[in-house]
Amino acid sequence: MPLKTILITGYANGSYGNYLAKEYLWGSIRITFLPLDVTDRYSIENAYRSIIQGSGGKLDIIFHPATFRNMGMAIESSHITPMLLVPLS
Repeated sequence: MPLKTILITGYANGSYGNYLAKEYLWGSIRITFLPLDVTDRYSIENAYRSIIQGSGGKLDIIFHPATFRNMGMAIESSHITPMLLVPLS
């Protein structure tokens, strides 16, 4: 099965994107970090070009947890499961 190309925005420390990458992805796949300002059109275009060039022209999943931020865990992280992963076809 070929590797999927996943874009996770918001990898800052304490963010849900950071948690997702560490808990579910880190160590099992190749991860590339790209600068991305989701409010800047040129930043988005540059990141998109880098992703497409690096992945052979495909982007399978976009995870954009813009509203999630760890402000101190109210529950154990083992009880959190990603619910917003949507494969693109």
